[in-house]
Amino acid sequence: MITIATIIRIVLFLFSAQQKILQGEESTAYKVWIGFLNCMAWIIERVCQQFTRYGFIHSSFTGENYCQSCWTSMINNLYNIGIYTIVQFTE
Repeated sequence: MITIATIIRIVLFLFSAQQKILQGEESTAYKVWIGFLNCMAWIIERVCQQFTRYGFIHSSFTGENYCQSCWTSMINNLYNIGIYTIVQFTE
């Protein structure tokens, strides 16, 4: 999933560069749209990185398979969002 988000970001960058070459200058709405899509791809990439990280940690502690560990760690993070946020800021 991380690779997919990275590929989307690369494609958006290349599409933006190609559009700039063809038109000379981009419209404001186009810049906002590309910026929004790039931001969403970055968010997806970060969320996938966090789930992967906590999935590996949970898998090493419990011995469950990776997919089950990712699911369990995601549910734990959603139920304990306050603690999760504090841990993220203190790392």
